[in-house]
Amino acid sequence: MPKLCAMLVFLLSPVVSAGADITGLQVALEEDGVRVSFSLSDAFHPEIADRIKSGLETSFAVKIRIDQQREYWFNRRVEEWELRLTCTYDSVASAYRVSKAYQGHVYESLVVDTEAEMKEAMSRVSRLKVADNGMLRHNADYILKVKGELMSRYVLLVVPWDIDTPWREKRFTFN
Repeated sequence: MPKLCAMLVFLLSPVVSAGADITGLQVALEEDGVRVSFSLSDAFHPEIADRIKSGLETSFAVKIRIDQQREYWFNRRVEEWELRLTCTYDSVASAYRVSKAYQGHVYESLVVDTEAEMKEAMSRVSRLKVADNGMLRHNADYILKVKGELMSRYVLLVVPWDIDTPWREKRFTFN
């Protein structure tokens, strides 16, 4: 029985891709809102790279959330958003089409010729505005968290097997 329980825990827990991570996480407080920059490092698991080369549309979902830090109580969730990084390989033109959509709206779309350029475009997010200043309280402490969900699949058609990055966070005070 203990072996069966251990096997179920192993099969039902999400997989953190070996080496995949959120790096260089930065938060910038500007007059028009909160902006975030980061990179997805080692995000191209061999199965993901094979999927892209086959011409199938491949997406990474990035969860971004802000929590207000509170003493002596649970943190308060301010908001959670989703960023979707999508790539499609066109074998006829030998080009990669990369698009970045935030909350369902495409804000950047480009076509690149090499795999290295595609990986750079899919892995880097710069100065993305995630929140208006009106959402935050002055002189309050916040935690911005980012997590990449790189791939979902099912083992034996039932057991979910996700390739994710760990949550990364950056603390800041809104003045």
